[in-house]
Amino acid sequence: MLFHIDIEKRLSNQSRQFTLQSRITTHGERLALFGPSGSGKSLTLLALAGLLRPDRGRIAMGERVLFDSEQGLFVPPSQRRVGFVFQDYALFPHLTVRQNAAFGLRRLFRRLTAAQSKRVDDVLELFGLAELAGCLPGEISGGQRQRVALARAVAPSPELLLLDEPFSALDQPLRVRVRRETRRLLDMLNIPAVLVTHDPEDVQALADIVVVYREGRVVRVAEAENSGASGPGVWLDSFEAI
Repeated sequence: MLFHIDIEKRLSNQSRQFTLQSRITTHGERLALFGPSGSGKSLTLLALAGLLRPDRGRIAMGERVLFDSEQGLFVPPSQRRVGFVFQDYALFPHLTVRQNAAFGLRRLFRRLTAAQSKRVDDVLELFGLAELAGCLPGEISGGQRQRVALARAVAPSPELLLLDEPFSALDQPLRVRVRRETRRLLDMLNIPAVLVTHDPEDVQALADIVVVYREGRVVRVAEAENSGASGPGVWLDSFEAI
């Protein structure tokens, strides 16, 4: 998929002003937006989802234009066909695993159709959650909650999957296992994805292109899969040197 992002957004409060200037044009199936906290990664992800409207610029995924300030075009979030996995998963604590997974398919005051219900069952089976369908989020593990959040994002059959620091709430041993499991699921689903992270191991495990951010700007776009002797140093060293 061709990712074309060229946006600018100014944000300010009483103590700080911040300008996002995100410019990316690259082919890839899985992008990692990499950099320290506050560098503009999550703002770019929100712009992709339609949850943040840039001041100016253009966003296109493949042949589909999602935002173009010159044309006055802004596709609302509900029409973008984007699945979003939030950093804290944002599961509804009073809904069961199945109800959480079905949330993106449900219309207000309407029951799921037979086809939608089957889709939820299929997704729960795919993610290994069928036996937990009746449980509440507080009754399952952190890794299982992460899978529920991913299942909810995938159930509506999105054209793009966005993941905002999806492993940051997990301890290190669990993070390694869930990261491996997420890679397996993404391989099975074959959905383009954009990942926000500040962990080089996330980049190595899940991305084919890494976009390095610093202070609101893209400072490097490079291949993430460096399996040779240099490992991730090709892009990581250049980031640390800036």
